[in-house]
Amino acid sequence: MGDRNPQNNEPNEPGFSAGLKIIKPETSEDANEIIDELRQNKTVIINCEETENEIIKYIIDTVAAEITDANVTQIAYKTYVIAPANIIVQVEKGGE
Repeated sequence: MGDRNPQNNEPNEPGFSAGLKIIKPETSEDANEIIDELRQNKTVIINCEETENEIIKYIIDTVAAEITDANVTQIAYKTYVIAPANIIVQVEKGGE
């Protein structure tokens, strides 16, 4: 694999590494896992259906403060995609 840093590569370049992680946060400590995944150039889907609203707010605020160029998009009720800056998230309604 070498010493390549996936954050310095574009999607079509050799060595680019992207992934997707799905997390169901239970505590505010889960913000750290989300931040770690973003630093590895991964997109994170967080399913917060069973998460308290205060914890959701803390996680979103903490991630946004730590990874200032992350794209945070709510895609459904209490479900968010948090992506690195080089990933564009588009949400389309059915029929569009």
